[in-house]
Amino acid sequence: MGMVFQHHGLVPDFTARENIELVLRAREIKNSAAIAMGALEEVGVAELADRRPAEMSGGQAQRVGIARAIAGGHRIVLADEPTGQLDRANTDMIFKVLRHIVTDGADRAVLLSSHDPRACDYVDRVLDMEDGVLEEV
Repeated sequence: MGMVFQHHGLVPDFTARENIELVLRAREIKNSAAIAMGALEEVGVAELADRRPAEMSGGQAQRVGIARAIAGGHRIVLADEPTGQLDRANTDMIFKVLRHIVTDGADRAVLLSSHDPRACDYVDRVLDMEDGVLEEV
């Protein structure tokens, strides 16, 4: 399962690529370097592959965290406020990337929590929680 957190959660001493490869190697996925670079490209930060989190903006680090979650073809991706640190253009791009995970024909799912109403444009089902009550919209 891939997970996107509100804070990127990257290992500070590792580069962007190494942060992604760490997860792939733990799952014994071959070609981890190529898969990591592909995921970085998909979220628009391939040029940051050799930078550590302290050398990135908050939004760049968040996109690396998203790349880590989508790398390796997880069947389920949980995304908790994945775009909270991103500008409008990058938010739309990330929503499209997450939508593609669901529509690429590989039988995968994304569970997304967001306060951004634009997220509703990219999902199949919307649930709203208010005062502890969960309702389908």
